[in-house]
This record gives sequence, C-alpha cells and structure tokens, in this order.
Amino acid sequence: MVLAVVIGLAIVMVAMVRASRAYRNREPFAAAVIIGAAGLVFSPVSWTHHQVWLLLAGLLAVGGRHGTIVWFGLVTALMVLPIMSLGAGLPTEVLTGNARLLLAVAVACVVPFAALTSRPVDHAVSAPVGPAAGRAGQRSAP
Repeated sequence: MVLAVVIGLAIVMVAMVRASRAYRNREPFAAAVIIGAAGLVFSPVSWTHHQVWLLLAGLLAVGGRHGTIVWFGLVTALMVLPIMSLGAGLPTEVLTGNARLLLAVAVACVVPFAALTSRPVDHAVSAPVGPAAGRAGQRSAP
C-alpha cells in the first residue's frame, strides 16, 4: 500500500511539472488533461465517467499530423472498445485489464504533446517601437 502511494505521488509530481509547462506555453486545455489523468492514477476508485480526461487527451496534438491521427485512434479505441474484457483469461490479462490505467500514466507522464514540445512564451513586456517610442516619456500639452 505504501509503495502504491509513493508511486502515485511521483506520477502526480511529474504531471504537475508537465502541466505547468503546458500552461506556461499557453495550453490550458493540455494542462487540465494532464492533471485530470494524474488524478485518475492517484484516485483509489476511478469509474468510467471519471475517465473523460483520457478521451479528451485524444484531442491533443502529438507530434505531426500523422502522429495526432494515430494517437486519436488509439485513445478512442481503448476507451470505446471492450479491450479489458476481451483480454480476460489471456496471458496479457494484466496489461489489458489495466489498459486505461496505463493510458492515464502515459498521459500524465510521458506522451509528448505538442503543447509541451513548443518553446515557452516570453512574458516580457517590450518597449514601444516606431514614432510612438519617442513620445512615450513625454507629457501631452494641456
């Protein structure tokens, strides 16, 4: 139990860093999806209607256009098809039974969303340029 809490907290911490990076890059939707996925991982109970964050993750850009289409198809298939019940009794049951959990961990920690790979936005205020620059410090006549 303690190990699960430690792993869960580590995943939440990684997700917080990724979400803050996405938010700084002016991608609040990506930040919310990443935090939502981390919440699914750390939550002791996650019902299907809580997993809307995973479906929303399919809408985020991953790599180029081809990568985004493949990502959307993979996420949609995993969320809509009965993959967890189809894998019951197979040697891969551990993977298929936890497919949505693994997807949540991937969304929270490792999927290279375009919002995270772009350069951060510079928030510095620039000085005026052009004819107005010379008058910036002057007071207007009464």
